[in-house]
Amino acid sequence: MKSQKSASSATASMMFRDHTDTALKRIPPLWPLSRFVAVNPFSGLSDMSFEEASSLLSKTIGTSLTMPPYFYRERYHSGVITKEDLKKALHESALAGDDSQPSECELIADLIEALENHSWKKERISLLSLPSSLLDAAQGSRWNSFVCEEISKWCTAYFDLGQALWSFPWKGMPLFGAWKEAASLDCNPEISGIAGWRNLVRELPNDPDEVVEEAAFKLGIPADKASETFYGLLLGIGGWAGHLQFLAHEKMLRGEKGDSLIDLLAIRMVYELALQSAFPQETLLLSQTPAPSGMDTTLASEELIWQRAHECAMQRGLFAKLSSPPLWIEKTLLKLRRISPPFRQFSASMFGLKSSGAHWKKLLLKVRPWDLQGFLASRSR
Repeated sequence: MKSQKSASSATASMMFRDHTDTALKRIPPLWPLSRFVAVNPFSGLSDMSFEEASSLLSKTIGTSLTMPPYFYRERYHSGVITKEDLKKALHESALAGDDSQPSECELIADLIEALENHSWKKERISLLSLPSSLLDAAQGSRWNSFVCEEISKWCTAYFDLGQALWSFPWKGMPLFGAWKEAASLDCNPEISGIAGWRNLVRELPNDPDEVVEEAAFKLGIPADKASETFYGLLLGIGGWAGHLQFLAHEKMLRGEKGDSLIDLLAIRMVYELALQSAFPQETLLLSQTPAPSGMDTTLASEELIWQRAHECAMQRGLFAKLSSPPLWIEKTLLKLRRISPPFRQFSASMFGLKSSGAHWKKLLLKVRPWDLQGFLASRSR
């Protein structure tokens, strides 16, 4: 019986490991103000397409990568975005060729009508169907904020650089172990309504990886949604998650390994376990609204279609500028009629190309203005 339990635990321990690693890699490092470095907040999503990244952020924290409707409305009414741009974007979308969708004219009319809204009307299927989110949505509570404040309290104490009058007594331990020692003595969660908090913390495994696996299993997180769920939980405490990713980056440069981020994820998931055990299962089930069987494809895609139409408009303007040479090239061509032999030598030495009259215009597009202007100045002296 014991061997069967061990085998089951071993299988479970491998179930979420890859998903955990994926989620941790998506968190960008956040440098301290003392040596601040600007970092792309979406650097962890660079392996995704724009649509995939936008969908992930929308589902986890309700953030969209597109602009609000008024941005596209102003550009559509001013003629920057045309119907041709909209048609091109529509043809590139998933709606193209779908017989179940309305006609192209009806879709375009719906897309234009959507611009009159103040925000994009779309259903969001939350991946974070966890106790804190369910209770907050159903009861108007603030468990998510409470958990974030509690974690911030302990991280502030643990990572203190000497500002506090009283030093955190467990600073020499790893983050999860130090938090476990402190949280097992803390009555604040129980006073706030999480019954049995201290006993639950004392019974936790000491290994944060094991805590994550056990919590994910007990919370019923599907394996195919695990990395997104872990990522969303860390984004909820994004400031500390980014700081811990920075510390891990610094350790990596020294050839060391930083595990504080997995500790932070384990701590975050313990609070979900505590809420699950503190509130009756019936309450959580009643709080959980059934996920819609499918989102309206038009609503799900309208903002991405407008964004793509805006990109088409920008590309069209850029290509128009590139197709006609700048004024300085036209003026330079007139001057080159008088110095064509020297220019042939110049172009041959610069580009290794033959610069007969037919090639001048094409060649000049490759020449940096300051190089050519300097050459002309030297010829005029």
